[in-house]
Amino acid sequence: MKFSIILAALVSTSMALVTTRVPRGYTVVPMTYRGIITEGGDEVELSGTIEDVHQQIKRLNPDFNVTQSLEVREADAEVHRILQKRNKSNLLCNVEGDHSETATYTWITQGIQYLLALDGVCKVGAGPGTCARISCSYDSGIYLCNDNAWEIEPKCSYLATHAEDIMTQCYNGMYINGQEFDTDNYNVIVAGDIC
Repeated sequence: MKFSIILAALVSTSMALVTTRVPRGYTVVPMTYRGIITEGGDEVELSGTIEDVHQQIKRLNPDFNVTQSLEVREADAEVHRILQKRNKSNLLCNVEGDHSETATYTWITQGIQYLLALDGVCKVGAGPGTCARISCSYDSGIYLCNDNAWEIEPKCSYLATHAEDIMTQCYNGMYINGQEFDTDNYNVIVAGDIC
């Protein structure tokens, strides 16, 4: 119990110190991953970016294999790709304002791979205007922004397809910047960030 309280305090403290580039009027909260990390095991909840979650999983389950997990999850992602046109509403490239910085293709691709490798959900608190940085490495971020008045928890692998769409439509040589909206009243942003 004490460990859980200390861990929660450390995560919330570290998130408070994170500098981000989310749009004005949006609040940044930690992303919570919920899923099973051992075969036949119970669900766990872990907080942070998907990269942080992977590190936490490796500490809890040293046998966790990202590559093997990714191969299994690719089938899930394909189902999401088929359904995507039904649930996605609008895609914008070169978003101006607070998210006008570009992300690097290589690091967004890596973030997508991390999202695809986990069979769980990426939760973000109630909005409107609540964002969670779900991936960030080398100043390239992926955000999930919730405009509902309730918490949402889409599959991480489905969110990866939003980032893939942005990469496909908004790719500019080596850099990417874009935002895609979902009919469930949330959106995914790919942009340069501070991480």
